[in-house]
Amino acid sequence: MGQTNIAKRADRQTTREARFAISPLLQAEEDLRYVEARRAGQVPSNVYSTPGLWTPPSVAGRNQ
Repeated sequence: MGQTNIAKRADRQTTREARFAISPLLQAEEDLRYVEARRAGQVPSNVYSTPGLWTPPSVAGRNQ
């Protein structure tokens, strides 16, 4: 039982380290996608000032 737990913990740690290692690459790809979409005019310049796209939690709570 103890050896199985140690092996599972080691496997989870290896998976976690692999995910941490590739996360900057995934973030860079998403950043590029966002910049391209913004240049193409598909993303508003300021989401927070565009009505209906985002409601702060304090306002959303009062509307219910």
